[in-house]
Amino acid sequence: MDDDTKQTPEHVVTRTENPAELEQARRRRADALSQLSRGTPADVQADGDSIAPMGKTRAPGMRVKWIALSALALVVVAGGILAGVARFARTAPTGTPSAAPGLAEISPRGDNLACAQDVAWSPDGTRIAVLGYLNGCPQGLLGVGAVVPGLVNVYDTRHGLASQLKPDAALRQLYPIPDALRQQLTVAGATPAATIQYRHVLWSADGKRLAITYQAFVPSGLPTGVAGDGTPLVPTTFYAGVYLSDVPGTDAHAITAPPGARMAIYTEWDLTAGKPVAVPPAMIGPTRDLSFPPALRYTWQSGGLLAGETPLSIASAPDAPPPASVGNPSGGVSFAIWQGGIVSLALISPTTTSASGSVLETPGVYTFQEHEFAAWSPDGRYLIDDVAFHGRLQPAGRAIPTEQTLKDQKQDQAPLLPVRDAGLQQVLSGMPADIFDPASQRVDVAWSPNGRWLAVHRAATRPADPAHSAVLIYDCATGKIVGTLHPSARAAGLGAETVFAPLHWSPDSSRLLLAEGGLDVTILSLWRPDQLPH
Repeated sequence: MDDDTKQTPEHVVTRTENPAELEQARRRRADALSQLSRGTPADVQADGDSIAPMGKTRAPGMRVKWIALSALALVVVAGGILAGVARFARTAPTGTPSAAPGLAEISPRGDNLACAQDVAWSPDGTRIAVLGYLNGCPQGLLGVGAVVPGLVNVYDTRHGLASQLKPDAALRQLYPIPDALRQQLTVAGATPAATIQYRHVLWSADGKRLAITYQAFVPSGLPTGVAGDGTPLVPTTFYAGVYLSDVPGTDAHAITAPPGARMAIYTEWDLTAGKPVAVPPAMIGPTRDLSFPPALRYTWQSGGLLAGETPLSIASAPDAPPPASVGNPSGGVSFAIWQGGIVSLALISPTTTSASGSVLETPGVYTFQEHEFAAWSPDGRYLIDDVAFHGRLQPAGRAIPTEQTLKDQKQDQAPLLPVRDAGLQQVLSGMPADIFDPASQRVDVAWSPNGRWLAVHRAATRPADPAHSAVLIYDCATGKIVGTLHPSARAAGLGAETVFAPLHWSPDSSRLLLAEGGLDVTILSLWRPDQLPH
């Protein structure tokens, strides 16, 4: 642990950082994902003690920690979503090549939700919550720019939009700005209101309530300068919080941390007490992209503690246990690290280039990067925001990278993971190991909660090629492809600029959702139980 570890009445913190710097890191990371989604190779630059992508300076985004994307940043194409469009509708009739029979779409933009941030299935798999903003994306950084209200659309998978939650009114009451300062900010051309950045949405175990995690940057003084785009730079006070509501939105309240509280790598909340809880150093991971000490599975204990099972190290991987349930972070007693994420192969050297581009460095480094998410304890009392995990994989039949290559790719401190199942082995084996091919060397993956199926989606770098827009379903036990799913015609040509996970299984493993799009458009493609293996 770092020397600046401190304890306050509300937190035991480690490697604490300035909230503004954390937010800038988040924003840079999201832009990196967007760059990767377009197949843009990046140079590499280390960032502190994280396993960080070495890349171009990144523009605004929405996550707490550096993702350890060195492998990704050197290869890849990131898949997914950042924003949303249009309304719930059935797809084309059976027989249309671009759509599976009975496929459903959800297009949030038509229901006034843009700039989608997260999506979550209800426990019974009949509803979907989509978190975003009302008719647009926030502009500016750290309290500077137009204020855009948050919005959650709740969809019934049979009937479409069921309800909308608008948390801003309640949240802004927590962060008032003195009238005198408000007037001075208005005169100075700055926004006289808090900027609220929404992060995750998740359902309670009984399906009756939603939790929305957020951060607020509240103006605390007059502008100190001007940004490159001419926008006033306003000093702000940082807050973090959770908004809790029943699904109709009629019974809601929010809890918030003390102003300017210095958070640990992640924040844990006691929802009953209405405040953050102390995070023991033993529960905090060694780097920004490892929320907890690395292990294959985490189980909730009394007092909101998470106990790691089967610890991981950088020296060797444990034997892979037989495929079993990966758990449900939203209300499950335990959950494995094998939630949705990105599997990639890095072949590009960060130090050598030629006139024609980057030079291959083989053998490459295989990695698994978990998409960040929030976790909710089964008793409904404790909530953790964010959970992140990064590790290195060594598939059977592939050469082990050299120590120098691991250092070049900033993977020498990444914990070594077992290859979970035959499905994952097949995905890794399908990545060419001696050429640079971003379309095949980076894929989005998601295991069904029961652990039986692995959904795989390539970034849409070749929208005209059905093989690069389809979702493949692997049998984890045999490694065989048991299903090929095609997204809707509208989704297939959108490309990929996602900053959150594109693939989501329902908690009972009977339904699957694929989110594709960018800043202007997001389409959610849904598949029913009769279209999936069972």
